[in-house]
This record gives sequence, C-alpha cells and structure tokens, in this order.
Amino acid sequence: MKLLILAAADSIHSHRWVEFFARQGHEVHWVSFTKFNRPDSTSAYTHEIAPDRHTTFNNIDIIHRVYNISGDDENKVFNTKGDANGDVDIDPVVSRQIKGKVLFTLPKIGWIPIVIKAFVANLYGMFLNR
Repeated sequence: MKLLILAAADSIHSHRWVEFFARQGHEVHWVSFTKFNRPDSTSAYTHEIAPDRHTTFNNIDIIHRVYNISGDDENKVFNTKGDANGDVDIDPVVSRQIKGKVLFTLPKIGWIPIVIKAFVANLYGMFLNR
C-alpha cells in the first residue's frame, strides 16, 4: 500500500511512525514543512516543502529570540530559538529574512483569553446542571 504522511521532519514521533509503516512493507512518502536533518536515516521517500519558515507561515509572522549571531556585518547569520522550543532552531536566519524587532512585550497577556474562556465555560456548565 502507498501511504502519504504529512508530519514534521524534526519530530522523533513522526520518524517513528514513518519507520513503523515502512517496516510493514508499505511505500511511505513523508512530506514535511520542516527540513529533514538526515533524509537518509529513513527508508521512506522524503519530500520537503520548506517555505521561508522563519519569516512567515500561512501569512503569520513568527517571532523567535536571537540565540547567537555569526558572520560579518554584511552577511550576518542569526541562530534563533522559540520560547517554547527546547533546542535552537535548525535553520539559521539571514539578514534579509528579518522583518523587524520586538520593542516591548506584555508578559502574561496570553492568560486573559484563557481566564475568559474558563469563566464562560463554568457559567455554561452551571446553566446545564440546573
């Protein structure tokens, strides 16, 4: 059987699932929006659809902290890391990919919608349990 698996190439879980099906004798085609570190480490056919993932993904800007800067003034290379990521991003960012700089942050502002949703869910639950 031919299988198409759309999954992140940098995930160990994706790798394990792809290898599981490949060992079963299926023809597996693995498509990913992230780069394959070692495409030869799998017995599946690998297909990389790697847009400029550090600048936009589905027209959403991605903000990562600069972890390290290398290169000269004209050819700077930035290694970045997302706050929720355990490791530094695989692909470095070059100067032309940078759109701007974060000037300030509002810590904990993400809690506002979480609290509102929880409050509404509790109200809704109270009305259902009457």
